[in-house]
Amino acid sequence: DNKNELGENNALAKDVSQYGLSGTFNGAVWNNQGRFGSCVRTERTAGNEVLINSISVNTASNAKTTVSFWMKWDGSTVTEMPFGWKSYDLILHYNPNCFGFNIGVGDCFGISPSGLSGKWIHVTAVFNNGNINTGNKLYIDGQRKTLTCRWGTCNRVGSVTSTAHVGGWGLNINNKFGGLIDELRIWKRELTPNEVYENYAANLNKESSTQWYLYVN
Repeated sequence: DNKNELGENNALAKDVSQYGLSGTFNGAVWNNQGRFGSCVRTERTAGNEVLINSISVNTASNAKTTVSFWMKWDGSTVTEMPFGWKSYDLILHYNPNCFGFNIGVGDCFGISPSGLSGKWIHVTAVFNNGNINTGNKLYIDGQRKTLTCRWGTCNRVGSVTSTAHVGGWGLNINNKFGGLIDELRIWKRELTPNEVYENYAANLNKESSTQWYLYVN
């Protein structure tokens, strides 16, 4: 939220959890039109992202990692990635159209992106360390979606890594996301459907060292 009293500045987004895994800006900027206060804006230029390093993820086979965030996408007809690990990401792919899981081999296991642009939507993704069509789950605004293989062959193996990329992935500097991202959260387990909905329906925002605000959709 770019709050000086929390130690944030033009190059740093603070993690207010007990883990202290703050994000470092690499071309990204703050934007004052976030879902809750300020948010991060990334552009489609090469290398434009926020990096989060040293995440204690579970890399065991079939382990689950849950990622959630608010996203505002402009619906552009380009391929872009709002979030990614090294070579395992969430992709907005154009022709064929898909929003879902990708491991960089011409694939997308997900949903149609129709109706997702031009507004804030809440995304919750469960990344499975294994075949992307087994165990992965995607929720939009707290509701689980039915996933299909919309591009390529969706039986390849993906795995999370200790570095996360907000607005891209780690494999290369291409396919950067052009839009707004707010309230990113990462858990090294799978959230239950009730937890997913609660995370969508309410947001606890740290305003200062002594003040927290509760927002309810």
